[in-house]
Amino acid sequence: SAGISVSKLLAKLVASWQKPAKQTLLVPTAEVLSHLLPDALQVQKIPGIGFASTQRCRDFGIATIGEFSSMCSLPAGSEQRTAFCKAFDSRTLALLQGLCLGLDLSEVKSSGAPKSCSVEDSFYQAPLKSDSQVLATLEALAQKLLVKIRLHARSFGPRDVPSLAVTVRHALRPGDVEGAARRERRQMHLDVRLAIPAEGAGDFVCDDSASARQIVDRAFGLFRRIIPKEPFAINILNVQVQLGEQPDVAQRRLSFARARATTDESSAGAGATSQASGRPRTGVGAGAFAAGGVAASAGAPPPVEGIDIGGE
Repeated sequence: SAGISVSKLLAKLVASWQKPAKQTLLVPTAEVLSHLLPDALQVQKIPGIGFASTQRCRDFGIATIGEFSSMCSLPAGSEQRTAFCKAFDSRTLALLQGLCLGLDLSEVKSSGAPKSCSVEDSFYQAPLKSDSQVLATLEALAQKLLVKIRLHARSFGPRDVPSLAVTVRHALRPGDVEGAARRERRQMHLDVRLAIPAEGAGDFVCDDSASARQIVDRAFGLFRRIIPKEPFAINILNVQVQLGEQPDVAQRRLSFARARATTDESSAGAGATSQASGRPRTGVGAGAFAAGGVAASAGAPPPVEGIDIGGE
């Protein structure tokens, strides 16, 4: 899901309104902002207000937007207002006031290559209660995870996968209070180098069955370290991998040049074969070479022979 608005703050606040895989466009009218940022909203719920600022506000008995606004509206010479202003420098105080009103002038910057990649599924209506259900879920998650890893590789170049982690959220047990659900996480070191499809491989379809199987085996091993045996009840199952360092620009440019040369040679050979046989080139071949151009621009190197996933 995604949020779209006039600032990063407002976009973040509405990003989760239409889950999953939908977007919300927010036009910040007075009515909308009063609904989005009500006086009863906790200040720590506002993106940009961190732990330290929240703690300082609590020292003055401030927990909500309304209480913060009331403090800022006190007479400038009052003792309480003076002490509050001394707790923050003028720039920080102006920033906090703006955030509580929905104002955010911070610049939108590119975040660069992601440092991790994760997939998860939730089971609030029917919690996972058996090993067979967990294994089936892990198999589906492993396939989704490999697809996301390859998409990242197309944009930022192939990277190693140094670690794998599994997180579970236990379902509430009879007698538990709301919000008491427990999360547990286990992590292990991996030594992974996923094969990248050769340039000209069309839609980038790869046989990831071996990689998926090994990820499932190791993920289930981590799950077993969290929950040794049945019975159990799981609401959320998450699988995450850390991604290694992004290849430097020189490596990606070299990869691009090598991939383009390979594609040009393959294209010339295919054209000569078509002319010799008297048959026109098919759309399948043309599509493959177009996809090869996309792969080269993404900096994908020649395919890595073999897949080796280790773990300890």
